[in-house]
Amino acid sequence: MQQVACDSNSISPHETALRAAHLLRKTRDTHPARVPYRAAGTLRYFERSLRHHSQHPASAPMQSLDDVGASIKAHIPEILQDLQASCERKPWSDLPTEDRLNNLAKVTSSLVDAALTDGVDRGVRLEQVYAAAEHGEHRLKMGFGENVLFTEFTLLRQALSRFLKANAPFPLAQQASVRFDAEASLATVAAFRGYHRPLIEVRGEWPQTLDLLADSWPT
Repeated sequence: MQQVACDSNSISPHETALRAAHLLRKTRDTHPARVPYRAAGTLRYFERSLRHHSQHPASAPMQSLDDVGASIKAHIPEILQDLQASCERKPWSDLPTEDRLNNLAKVTSSLVDAALTDGVDRGVRLEQVYAAAEHGEHRLKMGFGENVLFTEFTLLRQALSRFLKANAPFPLAQQASVRFDAEASLATVAAFRGYHRPLIEVRGEWPQTLDLLADSWPT
């Protein structure tokens, strides 16, 4: 693979990195065996991140979980683009673009509210559960197998973790990651309830099952 020279007097480190990413992309297109399977998504995220940081100066340092939550909400589109880069394969690739993410922006926002708020109130918890259930219902309508929900919430957690590692101080990033893991588990359960809504409705337990789930989950 070609080497990318960096002349500090002529181009910036950002531009050098973008050129390196371009060469990797070119290698992937012409000699795919030389580039690992997941490199395509990694490259796209790499390029987007570099462009974002070069165009948008760093904001004030995060000093609290409230700051972390505000930053995540401000960057949900980028976080979901990172997630989507890992979904450029079946079954997602068979969907129209607007259906690939469905309501994951809403799911992510509700996840932030539940995970990074001390003493979560019932309204926040219900919003989280209903948003995740809506996503599960959508995946059933799209003809997905239920296991795809595990994959999607795992990828969302990973995308959030990458964002935290890149942008938050280590103690805050670690604390937020632990909280996200717990709340993503609840969201996954709620998504499965949504996926199986037809069966739950037959038993006359919809939407009470979501209310009970929200009320019984530890805070």
